[in-house]
Amino acid sequence: AWQAWALMEAQQGQPETAEALLRRGLEQVEERRGRALLLSALGSILAHREAYPEAEDAFRQALAFDEKDPLTHYHFAVNCLIPQGKLEEACRHLERARSLRPRKERDRRKIESALRRHCGSSSAREQP
Repeated sequence: AWQAWALMEAQQGQPETAEALLRRGLEQVEERRGRALLLSALGSILAHREAYPEAEDAFRQALAFDEKDPLTHYHFAVNCLIPQGKLEEACRHLERARSLRPRKERDRRKIESALRRHCGSSSAREQP
């Protein structure tokens, strides 16, 4: 609920409110998966504000809680690493996102698109 509320606020042009909600959620949520989702959302919001060191920290914490979330790897790469020109690391995270095989076709397509766009054709080859 914290993540959904914060993302709604961010979409309404209220990133400061979204960040505050995510931080409040982190004070209350103890479950690893829940913390990972909140930290990933926080990382995206911080990256959009170009607060990259804080964003990287949030994404790395999210991955420490749930290393197998393909969307955290994707958002870390696309929202935080690529804008900073950290393409090699971004491509590693995009490859990892693809290897984790997201459930939704829409998510698989956006990962493949990012791989093609940012990592070149050799990294974007089809997996069996």
